[in-house]
Amino acid sequence: MGYRVKDVRTALNTLFRWGMIDSKDVLSDIDWMKAMEKEAMIGITSKGHYYYHVLVWKFTYMDLVLQDTPIFDADFYGRIQNQFPEADTRGKRLLDKRLAASRALSST
Repeated sequence: MGYRVKDVRTALNTLFRWGMIDSKDVLSDIDWMKAMEKEAMIGITSKGHYYYHVLVWKFTYMDLVLQDTPIFDADFYGRIQNQFPEADTRGKRLLDKRLAASRALSST
């Protein structure tokens, strides 16, 4: 399994813009685009560390992500859809089913 160079660059650029990664050689987004043309040392920021090690494991965060994230893989969408609870007449969804759907999303 591999990744296209364009996809890797897009992901790294997004992580840089969001402050999740940084480089000692990069001072601006223009420098970042130049750095991606050559070999660059990249590290995770405190913000990136918090997101990766804390936030993505919180149910409250993943429950909201699940509601806002488009899923294009048909098989994965089917698994999530089977777990996702229908709302009752008051708009409430069962907590245990919300938790199961969030776990299914984070199991990728």
